[in-house]
Amino acid sequence: MMMDRAFFENQLAASRIVRRHSVQVTVPTFQSYEVTKKTIEKLLAQKDAAVDILLVDNNSQDYVQLAQDFPQINYLVAKVNTGSGGAQCLGMHAAIFYGYETLICTDNDALLLSDDGLSKLLARLDPNNGIACVIPQNVENSMEPGEDRDVHYPVPFHYVCLSVDFLKRIEPMDYYYFLYSDDVAFSSKVLSYATIRCAGDVLYYHEKYQIKALTAGYQYFHLRGLVILTFIERHVALKFRVRHFLNILFKFGIAILRMIQFRDFLYVRIALTAFFHGLFRRRVFQFPAWPKEKFQFVEVDAAEVKDRAVIISVLNALWLKKYYQYPMNFAHRVAYFKRVPNHP
Repeated sequence: MMMDRAFFENQLAASRIVRRHSVQVTVPTFQSYEVTKKTIEKLLAQKDAAVDILLVDNNSQDYVQLAQDFPQINYLVAKVNTGSGGAQCLGMHAAIFYGYETLICTDNDALLLSDDGLSKLLARLDPNNGIACVIPQNVENSMEPGEDRDVHYPVPFHYVCLSVDFLKRIEPMDYYYFLYSDDVAFSSKVLSYATIRCAGDVLYYHEKYQIKALTAGYQYFHLRGLVILTFIERHVALKFRVRHFLNILFKFGIAILRMIQFRDFLYVRIALTAFFHGLFRRRVFQFPAWPKEKFQFVEVDAAEVKDRAVIISVLNALWLKKYYQYPMNFAHRVAYFKRVPNHP
């Protein structure tokens, strides 16, 4: 959803944007100076890619030192922590308002491994022939460069390259996602109108799964974002709305089963709160102050898992047991988690 220029500027505590090139690369940050610095260094070392780097600081002090380290970068500083979704949304509007032709969105902890990756992504972008979005290949999927291919599923904000004219057509995703469903929302909007092309010879690294995804706060934001995407977001095809609605039902089913397994109503309370907050597009830019869950998940070595026979698949959250597994990168590597009591 497009925001007007006055609303956009009212979200900012500070800004510095000087357009020198036609391509903007958006990098969000929040209290992660060292990680963001490494990513910016990789971007500045790119060959044959004339780009402006836009740092979007989610109300931390990262930008102060980074602007000193890299005086050529632009920056926006949000008044509040808007999460990855809000930061990318601000970056998209900046690309529109400041007249950029092409936008590349990435996380601050996604490392581009190809030293000519940006130029290769830009060369493949062809909106006139339906290729409105180009992405690189995560080495978590494969370490070997491969053939280009079209993807038909949501992709994360890791060097997502698209034309700003196409962005205007589909509009930036809703400002209130905060995190976790923002990339799903944006991918759904792109795929509703065009193709996402994966450049097989452009490699980057970002771990696909993090254990924090199992915490109550993240479950809240994921479900809340799915509700916004399903019932409120514009420019989303019906097939994607149906798919995300089924995912909402699945999340509620998981919440009910966890309530039974852990004897903790908190999971259902979170699901209901997330649903109504999303339905009414409630502005929430921080983790709700939930009581601590009775259990947490701790990653363990595979040798510790004794009841491996009852570990079925990624859907094993449906089974009431002590150990869980998750494919970290499409079955190339599996992580095992054990639920343990939280200390009061």
